[in-house]
Amino acid sequence: MQSSDPPETRTGNAGMTQPSHGSPGEPSLACDSSDTIVEPRRWPASMVFLTAGILPATTARRTHHVTLKRAFAIHILAAIVSLPVMVVLSAIPEVRGSLSVTAVLGECQHFMDDIIESFVSDPKSMTTITIIAVLVGEAFFLLVAFILMPWGARDEPMRKSYRNALQRAWLHSAHALLLILLAGTLNTSVDRAHYRAMESTFRSYPNRPQAPQIPKPKDATTPEWKEHENAMSEYNKEILQREQAWDKQPWFIKHSEIVYVNAIFVSISWLFWALLRAVGAPRSTVPIVRPPRCDECGYNLTTIPLEGRCPECGDPVATSLGPDARPGTDWQRRRGVGRVVGWLECFIGAVFRSKQLGRRIRTIEPGTDHRLFQLLHLPVFALLGAALVLAVFDVDFGRGPKESDISVVAVAVPGMGQVAALCPVVIALLGAGLVGVVLSYRAERNLLPASMQIAAYLMGFLIVWGLFAVMTFVMTITFANDGRYDELATMLRINAGFLSLWCWLLPNGVWGGYFLILIARGTRAARYANR
Repeated sequence: MQSSDPPETRTGNAGMTQPSHGSPGEPSLACDSSDTIVEPRRWPASMVFLTAGILPATTARRTHHVTLKRAFAIHILAAIVSLPVMVVLSAIPEVRGSLSVTAVLGECQHFMDDIIESFVSDPKSMTTITIIAVLVGEAFFLLVAFILMPWGARDEPMRKSYRNALQRAWLHSAHALLLILLAGTLNTSVDRAHYRAMESTFRSYPNRPQAPQIPKPKDATTPEWKEHENAMSEYNKEILQREQAWDKQPWFIKHSEIVYVNAIFVSISWLFWALLRAVGAPRSTVPIVRPPRCDECGYNLTTIPLEGRCPECGDPVATSLGPDARPGTDWQRRRGVGRVVGWLECFIGAVFRSKQLGRRIRTIEPGTDHRLFQLLHLPVFALLGAALVLAVFDVDFGRGPKESDISVVAVAVPGMGQVAALCPVVIALLGAGLVGVVLSYRAERNLLPASMQIAAYLMGFLIVWGLFAVMTFVMTITFANDGRYDELATMLRINAGFLSLWCWLLPNGVWGGYFLILIARGTRAARYANR
């Protein structure tokens, strides 16, 4: 893994560095540079508070100059501002009656008094909890940066790839503040509307009439019992009127919990999308100058003619350095070979011919086609997540969802759909990061651009894995409901629920291990890439 920038570079016609290959008359090593990225007009770091969530890629390009210290300062400022915002947004729903500044400030004061009282009563415990919460929060941002690092990695020292991801993660604390404002405002508005509707509809809710004491044997014809039946009739009529009035309320009031929970899922997806856009935004980097190497074995081919063969492995030099070396994947060349053919070759080839795919990808300029390939398959995972919710209903209750289950379905189906759509992206990022870091250390070169491309093209594998995970999950629930784990759990002296969990995790863990192997195969084939 390179630890410093190369001291000597030669700028080519595109503003990228290109090492010379051999003496004059011998073929030179092409770097396949694209046009130079024009440096955009710089924005101050504070602009992220206005644009990070709306224009993440543009914001990333215009604030790439921001130092990590300044990015961390923005991160801390966003956290400090978020605290009073959350206090105010939490206080507003507690105000009953007319909403006023004085009433809101009073609720805020009660909230702060409770916190101060907790610190006064047990200062050591509260201080310890606060410090741990802050450290866990900062560690979370460091972890997020590591997970996102492969997405925007370039042919550069790995520390620069991590710096880019960490800078984006810290600056996008401003986006988190925007989400708190929007989600909190939505929750407050819906909660207040729900409260007013409940107050106007059920404020004078009638008390249920008490049945008269009738001596035994009961005689339903007595005047007292007749009077009770008339009172119950009036009571039921008034209840029906109130229920009809409630049914006329807007849907977002009647189902306020559904609105709020789904708003949280949408906010998470929005934040994740913005982070990916920001981390993967184009940025000007200078490729590291390296001697031309054999793509197969890594032998230095500086003095070997293009028509020759590698002295180490016998592979033709043209395969590594010729004009047709590393032409890109079929998906990148889909306009020439056809979109269906390009998709099918990568969809299948990433699983069964991962090494050949690794010999075709470009690592110095990975491009963004692999991201589009990954994005096209996310609706399939969303459908799998939604189907899982319906399958659990069928297994647990032996039926599909009814009208009474509308709240659960309206939250679980879109929620699981979004989570399932995010899962393959996160899994690909984790797999690319783990494999890329290990192989980069061994190859002394940043291989994250290669590992990220291979992981993105493995969507076919992840779809099959997702189907397997759903089927085994449904089988696990079925066996748990039938008590099939109980006898084995008793024999092994472990909890039946714990046993059923491991019966699902172990086979899926095997799939995960093979996923890493496939990424490693393709990435190793790109460790000596000259383009």
